[in-house]
Amino acid sequence: MKFSSKLLEIMSTQKKRMNTEQKRNYLKWTDEQSKIVLEGVKHNMDPTNIKRALKDSNLFTGIFPTLEQINNKIAKVRKLLVKTKITMTANLRTAIENITEEPDNENEPFIVDYKITDDEGQAKVSFHCTWSTKKMKRRINSELAQGDATYRLNWQGFPVLVSGTSSTTGKFFPWAVTLTSKENTAVWSSVFSWAKSVLGGVAPRKVLGDAARDLTKASREVSLTYLLLVWQILYFTTVLETHID
Repeated sequence: MKFSSKLLEIMSTQKKRMNTEQKRNYLKWTDEQSKIVLEGVKHNMDPTNIKRALKDSNLFTGIFPTLEQINNKIAKVRKLLVKTKITMTANLRTAIENITEEPDNENEPFIVDYKITDDEGQAKVSFHCTWSTKKMKRRINSELAQGDATYRLNWQGFPVLVSGTSSTTGKFFPWAVTLTSKENTAVWSSVFSWAKSVLGGVAPRKVLGDAARDLTKASREVSLTYLLLVWQILYFTTVLETHID
């Protein structure tokens, strides 16, 4: 009898755990709960702070969502905020033209440079668009510019170019992100020319990159003094200049 009672107790506990897990997996968000996540996304809050806001709201009387569920909800909300599904260059042009004006919010991104080539009879359609923010623009300086391209960040396989600068301690600070149909000299030249215009026509003295042909050629076209080929050179150059000065 004692054995049977113990077994029934264990089975009851396991059943409660299973019910709890099922409820957690099939969490249904209320409008009020969803609104808190929406406001968090609009204000660029990270998942941890959104989780804290949800706890402070006291809207969850039962099971509280896991961080994974909150991340899934954030992803869903972000998709809903994308009003335009871009499938053609005409849509892309419209979407870009709506965000070319510099906003008051220093952290709100906007398009600073773009070009779309989709004329009738054109053999290949090409485009590039560069984002920045007020805060990121302030990082552009006349001493050093850096650039690199990365792939596999989107399903379409379009290259993403990251431009920025580094401190003497090795910390990288981006000042622009570019989405392009193809990485080439023209795109890098356009990005560096924009940075040069921000500096009032003064080009950065040094460019740090990976010696890619397009990046190297673009640096020359925009009259950038010289190209540093290895990341470590930045450190040694800084040390030498410090001692010389």
